[in-house]
Amino acid sequence: MSKRKIDTRRQIIIGGIVLKYFPEVLRFNPKINNEENNIEFAPLANFLSVLSADKELVARLKEEASRKNNSC
Repeated sequence: MSKRKIDTRRQIIIGGIVLKYFPEVLRFNPKINNEENNIEFAPLANFLSVLSADKELVARLKEEASRKNNSC
């Protein structure tokens, strides 16, 4: 399988996981061009940016997810 197909498949899988736990992101609608998409998806991008910037929070969330995964 080509790298591009693998990358596309990865994005689809990750998108599906995000939609499963954050179905409200379905309110965002793709636009005609990247400039309009940047505006439309800015709230989601900003949320993820803030989340990823808080390294302590990310570490706690990873730890909790690992604990939950190990208890299954």
